Amino acid sequence: VGDYIQSLAAINIYRKIIEKYYNIKYDDFNIFLNLVLSNNIPNFNFVFINRDNININSTYKYNNIITIFNGWFMHPCDSNNNFDLNIPSNIIPIFTSIHINKIELFEPKYLSIFKKFEPIGCRDLYTLNKLQQKNIKCYFSGCLTLTIDFFKWNKINDITYIVDVNRKRFNNNNYNKICHSDSTIRTKSFENIFNDTLKLLKKYSECNRIVTTRLHCYLPCKAMNVPV
Repeated sequence: VGDYIQSLAAINIYRKIIEKYYNIKYDDFNIFLNLVLSNNIPNFNFVFINRDNININSTYKYNNIITIFNGWFMHPCDSNNNFDLNIPSNIIPIFTSIHINKIELFEPKYLSIFKKFEPIGCRDLYTLNKLQQKNIKCYFSGCLTLTIDFFKWNKINDITYIVDVNRKRFNNNNYNKICHSDSTIRTKSFENIFNDTLKLLKKYSECNRIVTTRLHCYLPCKAMNVPV
């Protein structure tokens, strides 16, 4: 679920660009999201790219696809634990809010990719320091989920959500348990996953407070001013 929260944050950046282009406001983010998912915004085209296997469909329909590249790099792209950062020529990446997990990505063949698209926005100081040591121009961006502003905390109930936390820590019964690891995501459509994730963030924005071990619950909740 955290991956899709990060993607919603990226879509929210595109919302601001389109609002400026047309001098309009999409006050209902749900409406904007579904226009994106149906690729139904005049003069703008949207394509969804597989982060961990970017070449799985390298013949994307469009040229010059400007893409916010954020998140955790890299998970394996196949059963042999290979990973893929060979960006197709029709994709223009904006690297920001990235965390490099695989130390192999600091090898020359991958560093040349970061060098080509520098400066690189780093989600954490570890990634920042490692890239700086390799003479890559970079900056500390923090996490893209901190830019989420389509919901704000509006407490309408006394529920405490505990997200991926052992409930034995809690003595009162007025809490609900939520897990961000959901195996059913693999079989759902993009449309359903995005809409379900947006509903989850809305739920967080209306609760009493949240206790979590999940970065991509904690940070978007901080952005929405939810007590977390």
